[in-house]
Amino acid sequence: MFDYKKFLSSFSHATNGLIYLLKDEQNFRIHILLAIVSLFLAIYLQISYFELLILFLTISFVFMAEIVNTVIEKILDLLHPEFHEKIKIIKDATAGVVLFAAIVSLFIGAIIFIPKIFLI
Repeated sequence: MFDYKKFLSSFSHATNGLIYLLKDEQNFRIHILLAIVSLFLAIYLQISYFELLILFLTISFVFMAEIVNTVIEKILDLLHPEFHEKIKIIKDATAGVVLFAAIVSLFIGAIIFIPKIFLI
């Protein structure tokens, strides 16, 4: 049987997680700002449905990388609050995932937007 109370509770917890990210994680707010700018640019330049789909997937890819990075950092801080070289390597690697996602998103954005900007 579907438990609506449990479903609403899990939805509430997930929403709280996103609110935490918005309030306490500067990089997440930067990604939000850049996503909004990209979407406004997409509307202004009237990109195609397919390009908009790719843009949404790219934005989601960056958000998910940032969220996973934050979760891993928080777990490691809880389990090992003092400095440890191996913990640093893990944190650097997960931050690298976010950087990779951001760089890929820049290339995808350039492929979508640059041709349209030059047509203006």
